[in-house]
Amino acid sequence: MSIKRVLCSLNLGCIRGFLTSLYHKTGAGRKPYDPVSMLKAQLLKHLLRVPSDRRLALLLKRNRKAAKACGFKRKTPSHGLFTQFRHRLGRDGYEKVFSLLLKQLSNREE
Repeated sequence: MSIKRVLCSLNLGCIRGFLTSLYHKTGAGRKPYDPVSMLKAQLLKHLLRVPSDRRLALLLKRNRKAAKACGFKRKTPSHGLFTQFRHRLGRDGYEKVFSLLLKQLSNREE
């Protein structure tokens, strides 16, 4: 199964609310990248065993298919934004997202 198929087959609607809650609703600053796309990029990083955020950012910049599979349109995040996303999510957030994904996958098998 291709990476794009794996990423597109995930139903991350149940996780979207949690991820969006990690961001400010108002205030100064640029509109953030879609948090679900950021999560898909992190999943891509693990699936392809990309060693760093810097390499992930470069991969997405050079590989439009991978970027599109994650949900990015024209621009892709810098490596610093992936680091910020991971810190924003935190250890507890990662565990919550991981358990929701495992629950979803186990429901498919039934």
